[in-house]
Amino acid sequence: MVNVGPEIGEKAVLSQLRDGSYEAFEYIYHRYKVRLAASMLRLLKSTDLVDDLLQELFVRLWEHRESINPEQPIKAYLFRIAENLVYDTFRRLSKDRRLQDQLFHAMEEIGADIEKQFFMQEDRQAIEAVIAMLPPKRRQVFTLCKLESKSYEEVSSL
Repeated sequence: MVNVGPEIGEKAVLSQLRDGSYEAFEYIYHRYKVRLAASMLRLLKSTDLVDDLLQELFVRLWEHRESINPEQPIKAYLFRIAENLVYDTFRRLSKDRRLQDQLFHAMEEIGADIEKQFFMQEDRQAIEAVIAMLPPKRRQVFTLCKLESKSYEEVSSL
């Protein structure tokens, strides 16, 4: 069992972490997770996002454990990762929000076009119904003049 705890120094814990000690990882996790979460929560205002980013932060720590310098304080390293994750999240959310706005406007335009087509179809049906109610001779004159764009002279010669 690896000796991890306050009785040994941070350099030793980081050396053990570099060597793949899960206990050293757990020690760092429990020591810093609350402070990291509080720092990120102040900026993000979402516990769900903070939970996701904390998980990502500690996954990155584990994946890059071999590159950790035991001579450097781990706190600064962890808070730098947290800061980068928060900024990446802001950029992603900003891009998502812009995309949502673009989609919303496109949907509004499509909806307006569909609504316009619907009303045009409805109007066309109403006009056709009224035309159908005309006496046959008037219906023929109206159709020729208004729908087929014939002049009154052409229609009168028929």
